[in-house]
Amino acid sequence: MTRFPPRTDRSTRGRSHLLERYIARSLLWPTLQLAGVLLAIMLLERGLRLLQEISALGIPGRYLGPLLIRLVPYYAQQALPFGFVVAVILVLSRMGRNREWEAMASAGISPSRIARIMALTACVVAAATLVISGFIEPLGRHGYRRLHAVAVNEARLVAIRPGAIYDRIPGVMLTASGNRHGHLEGVFVRLENGPQGPLLVSAHSAAIRVAQDPPTLQFVLERGEMLIGGVRAVQFDRITLNHPMMLEQTRWKRGRDVRELTLLELTDLPPGDPAGQRRQLAELYGKVARAMGLLALPWIALPLLAGSRGERRWMAVATIAFLVVAYYHSVNLSRNLGASGEIALTRMAGVTALLPVLAGALVWRLGSGVRQHAPVTLPFTLPRLRFGAGPRWRHRWPSLPRGMPDLLTGYLVGKLAAMTLAVLAGLVLILQVIDLLERGETLVAAGEGLAGFLRYAWLRLPATVLQAGPLAMLGGGLLAFALLRSSNELVAIHGQGISAAGVLLRVSIVPICFGLLLVGVSEVWSPRAQVAYTAWWGKLDPATSAPTGQSRRWFRIGPDLVEVGAAEKSSTVLRDVRIYQVAADRQKLREWVHADEARWNGAGWTLHRAERWNPAGGPALQVEQSSSWQTKLKPAPLARFLAAPVPLTGRDAWLAARDSVPIDRADTVYDTRLYMTVSLAIVPMLMLFLATALVVVPRKEVVLGQCLFQAATAGLAYLVLDGWLQVLGQSGSVPPPLAVAAAPLLFGTFALELILNSETNI
Repeated sequence: MTRFPPRTDRSTRGRSHLLERYIARSLLWPTLQLAGVLLAIMLLERGLRLLQEISALGIPGRYLGPLLIRLVPYYAQQALPFGFVVAVILVLSRMGRNREWEAMASAGISPSRIARIMALTACVVAAATLVISGFIEPLGRHGYRRLHAVAVNEARLVAIRPGAIYDRIPGVMLTASGNRHGHLEGVFVRLENGPQGPLLVSAHSAAIRVAQDPPTLQFVLERGEMLIGGVRAVQFDRITLNHPMMLEQTRWKRGRDVRELTLLELTDLPPGDPAGQRRQLAELYGKVARAMGLLALPWIALPLLAGSRGERRWMAVATIAFLVVAYYHSVNLSRNLGASGEIALTRMAGVTALLPVLAGALVWRLGSGVRQHAPVTLPFTLPRLRFGAGPRWRHRWPSLPRGMPDLLTGYLVGKLAAMTLAVLAGLVLILQVIDLLERGETLVAAGEGLAGFLRYAWLRLPATVLQAGPLAMLGGGLLAFALLRSSNELVAIHGQGISAAGVLLRVSIVPICFGLLLVGVSEVWSPRAQVAYTAWWGKLDPATSAPTGQSRRWFRIGPDLVEVGAAEKSSTVLRDVRIYQVAADRQKLREWVHADEARWNGAGWTLHRAERWNPAGGPALQVEQSSSWQTKLKPAPLARFLAAPVPLTGRDAWLAARDSVPIDRADTVYDTRLYMTVSLAIVPMLMLFLATALVVVPRKEVVLGQCLFQAATAGLAYLVLDGWLQVLGQSGSVPPPLAVAAAPLLFGTFALELILNSETNI
């Protein structure tokens, strides 16, 4: 019998190339899509943080876009690998569901050949990641730092908001009643280093300039009064005061931070600097290792996911996720240990490179059954969990009233609540991972270990919940209604005469409760967690530590400007207290009091050993051993203010309007925060409006994917617009009520109109 050699004609080669293109296209396109989604989420999260920083520091809003553009490479080199990991999992899972393994086996295609094709695709993704992280991201990082320094310097000149206390420059305190494009009105200034001691100046108007050589802050004041030595008042029409200052460096040479060096520059080691050499080699290793780790992913994922079903598939996904996280964590740990000189670089690189090789070999050995397309046998199994279904589910609602409408309401509420919580958990997890990627270097360098990562995640959890809350409500509504539409349940509901508005009315309890939950997190949990986080993180990174109660603090309480030198922990005793009573227009100093001590007597404050200067009393100081201080201030809110900077709550804003708490920010900041508390309770209902309008509303032609995309786009647009308007409200550019209410009214009106118009389509 004659044996013919295998066919190698063009058709065979064509089928081989077709398979390669199919697998490569199935991986690359989802990778780009997922990376784009992750990049958008990362930029959105960072954009919201930048908006908060812009509001706090007074950075001009025009810097937001350029700053985010310079951050795109940094987040892209993180999003691309994670997008590839998720794409591999999704593609292999889909191939298992569609029985593509059996089809390939019948065509004589081995799993190892598929793995080689996936490995070649991984090489392309790894090369792209290495190019971004090694050449583009360092330039973007340097450009971001330079532009941020320019923005901070400019903010020092234009960030003075009406009513705010400006004390960011050492030795200077300034407040004004108005600010028109940098031209101040109603100005009160205290300069610590005057020619004859502290200098107090009140003026009708002022302009601020900066002299570059040397860096000097110049105050050009017009029509005012100057108090010299605390006792002698001098009238003036125009005067210029100079104060030395330090500016943020904007023209430093790239490379001060090794993270700003490209791959080629990292290989150029500085001679005679062993510490610098270690840092550069560690950074080079980290960039290369993070990209090359993708090469081992196909050899790990394929044996685990091929042929696995049900619980085994979820166990395989969990195993892949664990191995990926472990690898990247080991890379970061090794890089930091190598930079500090605790382990040798060669040993560090060898151990990290060996990890994916051993994992791949082990998994491939465990998954040898893939060659027969059998499920992978793992050395561990999932416990069987039963999530009550069928008749058992009904017994969990003993109080549910009888009747079809009530059953429908309970069913819709349960599905919406479950989907909302699931989306919230997913978004929180994604945002936490993104945040940990940025902060992980500091935690590892401080030797915190796993406990530090868990503590950081717990303290940042409330802030993350507030960020993800609106999108979670939108995503939960989209998923719940999409499932109802895909199973034709919405058709049955509309057939019973229930409109989109009726569906919305039945599930309205969910966004109401969710909104109240977000308000509770914002007012109670988040401030306490932020205080603990600030204190803990200040110890890990002293450069970011906040001033303590021992440092001098300025605040405003009613008509008084107060400076406190030191305070006891309970704030019942204040030392080295200076009180300045200034006219409402900030154009004249009414009275100045300096007391060695201010003590709380249970009903009010008593000043001890006080020096008082009053223009009506003559040029001499009045010395009083004891006198009262008429103010609504109490020790409890003062202690909270002096302990550390804490997030502003709606209750603080409400008390600030009644002169009951110390404030150091503009009145518009407090007004905006008060309205934001109300808005936070309404936003979930608005997000459900959007989901209902785009998915539940009956239409002649409905493309579900298009509806989901429209709703997601609308939700993201709302968050960006709302965040931007809030910044404008805090700066005083837009009235706070309008700044907070504009976005909800605009989007809510649009969604409500679609819902109400659907009544005619039923």
